[in-house]
Amino acid sequence: MYSRKEDEQGEPDWRDQPGFRYRGVIARYHKQQLPCYKGNPLVEALHPMYKEEEIGHLLRYDPGYDEQYRQWAPELRLHLILDALRFIEPLSNHLSLAQLLDGLLRSGYVGRNPFPTLTTAAIMVSCLRCAS
Repeated sequence: MYSRKEDEQGEPDWRDQPGFRYRGVIARYHKQQLPCYKGNPLVEALHPMYKEEEIGHLLRYDPGYDEQYRQWAPELRLHLILDALRFIEPLSNHLSLAQLLDGLLRSGYVGRNPFPTLTTAAIMVSCLRCAS
Protein backbone atom coordinates (compact mmCIF):
# COMPACT_ATOMS: atom_id res chain seq x y z
CA MET A 1 0.00 0.00 0.00
CA TYR A 2 2.65 2.55 1.03
CA SER A 3 5.87 3.08 -0.79
CA ARG A 4 8.71 1.64 1.26
CA LYS A 5 11.42 3.90 -0.12
CA GLU A 6 13.70 4.54 2.81
CA ASP A 7 16.23 7.25 3.57
CA GLU A 8 19.63 6.84 5.24
CA GLN A 9 18.07 6.25 8.69
CA GLY A 10 15.86 3.46 7.42
CA GLU A 11 12.62 5.43 7.77
CA PRO A 12 9.97 5.46 5.02
CA ASP A 13 10.00 8.51 2.77
CA TRP A 14 6.71 10.26 3.68
CA ARG A 15 6.84 12.35 0.48
CA ASP A 16 6.19 9.24 -1.63
CA GLN A 17 2.91 8.27 0.06
CA PRO A 18 -0.13 7.84 -2.24
CA GLY A 19 -2.19 11.00 -2.58
CA PHE A 20 0.47 13.18 -0.99
CA ARG A 21 1.82 15.98 -3.13
CA TYR A 22 5.02 17.32 -1.65
CA ARG A 23 5.67 20.91 -2.69
CA GLY A 24 7.99 22.01 0.09
CA VAL A 25 11.54 23.24 -0.03
CA ILE A 26 14.36 22.87 2.43
CA ALA A 27 14.55 26.05 4.49
CA ARG A 28 17.71 28.13 4.56
CA TYR A 29 18.05 30.12 7.74
CA HIS A 30 19.69 33.55 7.74
CA LYS A 31 21.21 35.23 10.80
CA GLN A 32 19.24 38.31 11.81
CA GLN A 33 20.81 41.54 13.04
CA LEU A 34 17.72 43.02 14.69
CA PRO A 35 17.25 41.73 18.25
CA CYS A 36 13.48 41.26 17.82
CA TYR A 37 14.10 38.88 14.89
CA LYS A 38 16.98 36.84 16.39
CA GLY A 39 16.14 33.26 17.31
CA ASN A 40 12.82 33.29 15.44
CA PRO A 41 12.92 30.47 12.87
CA LEU A 42 9.94 31.90 11.00
CA VAL A 43 11.78 35.16 10.32
CA GLU A 44 15.18 33.50 9.85
CA ALA A 45 13.72 31.29 7.07
CA LEU A 46 12.70 34.35 5.03
CA HIS A 47 14.96 35.81 2.36
CA PRO A 48 17.51 38.38 3.55
CA MET A 49 16.36 41.98 3.71
CA TYR A 50 16.98 43.55 0.31
CA LYS A 51 18.32 47.01 -0.42
CA GLU A 52 16.28 49.28 -2.71
CA GLU A 53 18.61 48.60 -5.66
CA GLU A 54 18.17 44.84 -5.23
CA ILE A 55 14.38 45.17 -5.02
CA GLY A 56 14.34 47.24 -8.20
CA HIS A 57 16.44 44.65 -10.00
CA LEU A 58 14.13 41.82 -8.84
CA LEU A 59 10.95 43.65 -9.89
CA ARG A 60 12.20 44.94 -13.25
CA TYR A 61 11.04 43.13 -16.38
CA ASP A 62 11.96 44.18 -19.90
CA PRO A 63 10.90 41.76 -22.65
CA GLY A 64 13.46 43.24 -25.03
CA TYR A 65 13.16 44.09 -28.68
CA ASP A 66 14.77 42.81 -31.84
CA GLU A 67 14.24 44.32 -35.30
CA GLN A 68 13.60 40.88 -36.80
CA TYR A 69 10.39 40.60 -34.74
CA ARG A 70 8.74 42.78 -37.42
CA GLN A 71 9.17 39.94 -39.91
CA TRP A 72 7.55 37.29 -37.75
CA ALA A 73 4.07 35.87 -38.40
CA PRO A 74 1.16 37.89 -36.96
CA GLU A 75 0.21 35.18 -34.45
CA LEU A 76 3.75 35.23 -33.02
CA ARG A 77 3.81 39.03 -32.89
CA LEU A 78 0.55 38.95 -30.93
CA HIS A 79 2.35 36.95 -28.24
CA LEU A 80 5.18 39.47 -28.26
CA ILE A 81 2.62 42.20 -27.57
CA LEU A 82 1.15 40.16 -24.73
CA ASP A 83 4.66 39.71 -23.32
CA ALA A 84 5.27 43.46 -23.61
CA LEU A 85 2.25 44.06 -21.35
CA ARG A 86 4.27 42.51 -18.52
CA PHE A 87 6.91 45.26 -18.82
CA ILE A 88 7.66 46.92 -15.50
CA GLU A 89 10.12 49.62 -14.58
CA PRO A 90 9.96 49.88 -10.77
CA LEU A 91 9.15 53.33 -9.44
CA SER A 92 9.72 54.65 -5.94
CA ASN A 93 6.22 53.61 -4.87
CA HIS A 94 6.95 50.01 -5.95
CA LEU A 95 10.09 49.99 -3.83
CA SER A 96 8.29 51.51 -0.83
CA LEU A 97 5.47 48.98 -1.12
CA ALA A 98 7.94 46.07 -1.31
CA GLN A 99 9.74 47.27 1.82
CA LEU A 100 6.46 47.85 3.65
CA LEU A 101 5.20 44.34 2.84
CA ASP A 102 8.52 42.83 3.91
CA GLY A 103 8.35 44.73 7.20
CA LEU A 104 4.76 43.69 7.82
CA LEU A 105 5.55 40.05 7.13
CA ARG A 106 8.55 40.01 9.46
CA SER A 107 6.85 41.92 12.26
CA GLY A 108 3.83 39.62 11.99
CA TYR A 109 6.10 36.64 12.67
CA VAL A 110 7.58 38.20 15.83
CA GLY A 111 4.53 37.34 17.94
CA ARG A 112 4.30 33.88 16.37
CA ASN A 113 7.79 32.75 17.38
CA PRO A 114 7.49 29.04 18.25
CA PHE A 115 10.56 29.36 20.53
CA PRO A 116 10.06 32.56 22.50
CA THR A 117 12.83 33.63 24.84
CA LEU A 118 12.22 34.00 28.56
CA THR A 119 12.30 37.76 28.16
CA THR A 120 9.59 37.64 25.51
CA ALA A 121 7.50 35.29 27.64
CA ALA A 122 7.89 37.58 30.67
CA ILE A 123 6.79 40.59 28.62
CA MET A 124 3.75 38.71 27.33
CA VAL A 125 2.78 37.61 30.85
CA SER A 126 3.10 41.16 32.18
CA CYS A 127 0.98 42.45 29.29
CA LEU A 128 -1.70 39.87 30.05
CA ARG A 129 -1.68 40.89 33.73
CA CYS A 130 -2.10 44.54 32.79
CA ALA A 131 -4.96 43.75 30.46
CA SER A 132 -6.94 41.86 33.10
